[in-house]
Amino acid sequence: AIANNVLSQICYQLGDFASAKAHSEQSLATERAIGNRWSLGFSLTNLGRVALESGNHEEAYSLFRESLAIRRDLGDRRGQALCLRYLGDAALATGQAQLALQEFEASLALFRSIGSQDETSATLEQLGYLALERQDHGAARRYYAEALQIALEADSMPRVLEAMVGLATLLCDDDLQEAARIAVTVQVHPAASQQSRQHAAQLLAQLRETNPQGLSSANPVGYEVGNLETLVDSLLSRFA
Repeated sequence: AIANNVLSQICYQLGDFASAKAHSEQSLATERAIGNRWSLGFSLTNLGRVALESGNHEEAYSLFRESLAIRRDLGDRRGQALCLRYLGDAALATGQAQLALQEFEASLALFRSIGSQDETSATLEQLGYLALERQDHGAARRYYAEALQIALEADSMPRVLEAMVGLATLLCDDDLQEAARIAVTVQVHPAASQQSRQHAAQLLAQLRETNPQGLSSANPVGYEVGNLETLVDSLLSRFA
């Protein structure tokens, strides 16, 4: 069961959602048969993530709720916080912004209480993304700036890169070129998550529409890759 859960997570990260689902379902069957509720919670969460990625939002929400109930019974606070954040993702995917906000805030409070810097940063980033969706740029600025500072303290490069994309989105009205440099840098960085690459690509597409003359024949995306440390320092000076 444990091996199948690990394989499911690997397949998910590789974008092979069919295999991820198959491994989690095998694990789930074993765990239900032997009554291993701790591992069962992981399998339900893994299946929920696959369902969410596949657009099966109601199924994802149901799986996350079942996993959350198990984590609460077991006193697994980190597991509860993860489930709450995934529930927020499911709510956001179905346009339930207020519910997503509640789930994210509950997740954030738990992660703060257990001192998980990496997950605290990740949840702040989801809150920042939600704030952008709601056109609340003031809140987005606060969430992403704190997420970046915590990610730097935790030396978590994937989280640093996601926070950078969020803050770069806020630069679109003031500094298109800087926003573009950040987006390209994140897009090509080996530590960037699939989500961060997608967000960077969306930002670049927006910038192409806003400033098509900025494209150059030498660079297919039209903007240079920036020095990461320099870009981070610039963002901190603007938003911290």
